[in-house]
Amino acid sequence: MITVVLMGCQEQVDVSEEPIEPNHTEPEIDYESEKPRQVSEEKVIGEIEKSPSDPAVSPVIGLSEAKTIVNNNLVNMMKTMQELQMNHSEWFGVKPKTDAYTEGVSTTKDALKPYIAKSFLDKWAVTYFEEFFLNNHMYEALHPSGMNTRFYLKEFTEDQFTLSYIQLGDEGYLETMRFDVSYVNEDDAWKFAGYNSETVTETLDLTADDLKHAFVHFETFKRLEGELVKTQIFEGEEYLILDYGDFKCAINSRTGEENSIVLEQSEF
Repeated sequence: MITVVLMGCQEQVDVSEEPIEPNHTEPEIDYESEKPRQVSEEKVIGEIEKSPSDPAVSPVIGLSEAKTIVNNNLVNMMKTMQELQMNHSEWFGVKPKTDAYTEGVSTTKDALKPYIAKSFLDKWAVTYFEEFFLNNHMYEALHPSGMNTRFYLKEFTEDQFTLSYIQLGDEGYLETMRFDVSYVNEDDAWKFAGYNSETVTETLDLTADDLKHAFVHFETFKRLEGELVKTQIFEGEEYLILDYGDFKCAINSRTGEENSIVLEQSEF
């Protein structure tokens, strides 16, 4: 079993959770829709089927649909890899260029084929296999818990879209990052086509509304709802303290970084 530790509000990502049955249906994220910038002439925004097991494609999508597609796609890839871990413990720690390594990458590729575009499948099969079986971290494979706030549908056509969002950082080793995640219409389904990322350097001025649905439950992957407890100044910086039920977070409104020391010194 590999346990991947993500610093911050949520305690751990255990990438070896019990797998789910095939053809599962993930819960949708209930976000407010926004009309994104359109990069070419398109038809009126249409409805799409939001089942992660059969994500039908609409000619044009909105922000809410894009977030649902990305979230469900990342959840499915996480659960697929957890199932591979449960069934193939012999692959943990294998050496590159061995028969076991080659078999593991090949099996991972077949398992992720429903979720990753063909031209990107070879690269990401290697990445997912190595991060789940060889490395004690998950730096490149995206996790739905990193979809935190400031969502923006940067561009879309009937064949592709790019969703931008911010992943919050912490006082340890995670920087606040912006991800631009791309998806393409392939075989009548939206499939992952890679991403670009950069460190956020500008002032964010986060609000409680920005952070209300910032985190997910690590076992169910359901989006949690946070409630603002208080605003606190610590070392000259404003922190928003939110209660998500099982845990609380103190998040710097300027940088987006979580700071556990603020929680320890706060009175509730």
